Amino acid sequence: MHTICIRLLTTIGFLLLLMQPIQAAPVGEKREPLQVYFLTGGPIDVFSHDTVRKIKEKTLDSGKVLNIPVRFEQRWFTRWRSVSKKIQAEHGRGKVVLIGHSWGAAAAAQIAKDLDKKNIPVDLLVTIDTVSIAGISNPSAIPTNVRVNYNFYQTSDVFFHAHQRNQRQGTTDLAGIHNVKILLGLTYSPHLKIDNKVEPLVSSQIKLLMLGRLDQLDLPEQLDKKLLADSAATLEATTTY
Repeated sequence: MHTICIRLLTTIGFLLLLMQPIQAAPVGEKREPLQVYFLTGGPIDVFSHDTVRKIKEKTLDSGKVLNIPVRFEQRWFTRWRSVSKKIQAEHGRGKVVLIGHSWGAAAAAQIAKDLDKKNIPVDLLVTIDTVSIAGISNPSAIPTNVRVNYNFYQTSDVFFHAHQRNQRQGTTDLAGIHNVKILLGLTYSPHLKIDNKVEPLVSSQIKLLMLGRLDQLDLPEQLDKKLLADSAATLEATTTY
């Protein structure tokens, strides 16, 4: 009973935070630019495109309102090395956000490790149902240059056996890492649907980062189908400018 009450209070606090409107930046004020890279997965590059489109549209709109320059790029997971080199070449030109689904999540984690070797921070890493792939080792180990990692995962897909909980590389530390289990119920291939289901949450995390309020967000460790839908609806209905 005690655990249920704590989860309920945490959820209420989360929804109340989402209901706070985003304030437009004063005219003439510019905040730090934002670079967002979404790494898609799959044997061919046809997956997660609708999710990418939604996050991109919302992020670009927020950038316009908040007077924050935003660059948003989509790349197939096989291009992770070129993304890493691009970020390294442009180091110091703004905050860095890495998002990935499936093999793309493994690639995003690998980019973070690559950047860690160059002492380049990653402001937000979002891993969605990470699946291992040859050439990328232990994608659940998150390097210390990642300031915040939201890791969404599910355990009900019988075909895709994704990684589950992330932790800091070389330790069992979870500082800055938020593992959130998504319960999608009876549905065909939860792995192929989870990215679109968590899209409103990911979009809100980017907005909060742009506002310097990401540290205020603390999602419950588990979101069932109803709570996920309620959270998404709250985001869409109450996020105003």
